[in-house]
Amino acid sequence: MSMNEEQVLNVPLRKVHALEILKGEKVREYRAFNDHWAKRICLFENEKEPYTATGIKQFEKVHFYPYNNKWFLDCSVKAIIWYTVDEEFLKEFGHEVEAKVGDVIFIIRLDKVLDTNLKIE
Repeated sequence: MSMNEEQVLNVPLRKVHALEILKGEKVREYRAFNDHWAKRICLFENEKEPYTATGIKQFEKVHFYPYNNKWFLDCSVKAIIWYTVDEEFLKEFGHEVEAKVGDVIFIIRLDKVLDTNLKIE
């Protein structure tokens, strides 16, 4: 990969949540730690085995879009971590994500909105 090629994580998202990000009401996006997302987000010892993940790729931005591609929202990334959900997490963030104790999830911490064709309604 060339030095000027951005690392972009493409993430489908419902418009209601994209508008929350645009308004500054939503600063985190969550994804399940599963084959699909692990392959996109993690570095591996063995590509075929998601639980051999050794770290997380560096992403400069997240590109959110709906399946019909009618809009987009690009945000810079503060951090991406994986986390095993515990009681404390559910107390603080349970209203933001459907998860139960013991689930492993990715937390994408968003920074600034870089570009979008969405308008706040």
